[in-house]
Amino acid sequence: MEISAKDMREEKKRTFYILLAVLAVIGASMVFISTAKLGPGLGEDSAKYLSVAENLVKGEAF
Repeated sequence: MEISAKDMREEKKRTFYILLAVLAVIGASMVFISTAKLGPGLGEDSAKYLSVAENLVKGEAF
């Protein structure tokens, strides 16, 4: 049985979309893992600064 050109194109298209979905899941996982601890754009120093600012607003010490 011979595979037609149309079937080959559809198979390539399907493979492309599967690969694209896998890469999207990997990318989303990497973003989630890297931002899970402090949130996006928030480093350890920034977290400390925010904590100090919150404590000063509350009238507490550092």
